[in-house]
Amino acid sequence: MPVVFTKTDKLEIAEKLAAVGIKRATVGFPAAGPAEMEAVRSVTEAGLGLETCAMTRVKREDIDRTIESGVDIVGVEPDLDAAVI
Repeated sequence: MPVVFTKTDKLEIAEKLAAVGIKRATVGFPAAGPAEMEAVRSVTEAGLGLETCAMTRVKREDIDRTIESGVDIVGVEPDLDAAVI
């Protein structure tokens, strides 16, 4: 069963990570939908001093949405429908 964090959860976790000196955090998958985009933006716009990362699929529209979220680093995963060798 997957774990799903709310916008509030993500922001609270990010605040706690920053408070203990963590410098970088993967904060979500913004292309997954509007709620996830809003949650990721809440972290990227919070001014916590964290370098933020987000994962995305190799699809132009997903990459664009991930960039729009304001993260510092975009991690691109291979298309899950393609064979990875």
